[in-house]
Amino acid sequence: MSNDEVERAIDFLLKSQADLDARVEQTSQQLGELIETQNVFIETVTRHTETQSEINNSLRATTNNLTATMNSLATRMDSLTATTNNLAATTNNLTATTNKLAARMDSLAATMSNLAEAQMHTDERQARMDERLDRLAAAVERFISGVRNGDG
Repeated sequence: MSNDEVERAIDFLLKSQADLDARVEQTSQQLGELIETQNVFIETVTRHTETQSEINNSLRATTNNLTATMNSLATRMDSLTATTNNLAATTNNLTATTNKLAARMDSLAATMSNLAEAQMHTDERQARMDERLDRLAAAVERFISGVRNGDG
């Protein structure tokens, strides 16, 4: 091999090494971006899960309160029935107690209506979050596919 051939071979090897180093650097950078995207995705899912857990806890507490209120109302109705049987002559007291009970039931109905509306809003927010997560997942999949196929 002549000196020119050796120099060309060395130049070729050096250029190949430089190209390889550049590709390794580019791949490392893309991998870092992918990791960052994955971290953002994980944080988003974690926040979504935490938010959903808070909503679920709030709904459970509200349901428990409603159950307790309903049990309390059932107890009061039993008491009202006993009072009505024992105090048939006191129609005015019975009317006042019945009006109070009706107001509480209206309040309960309004509370239940508000709860249903809040659940509807929660479902809408959930659907929007699901759509955003689906778009993010699709973007991550496209990015990963692009990196695997050498497009990235």
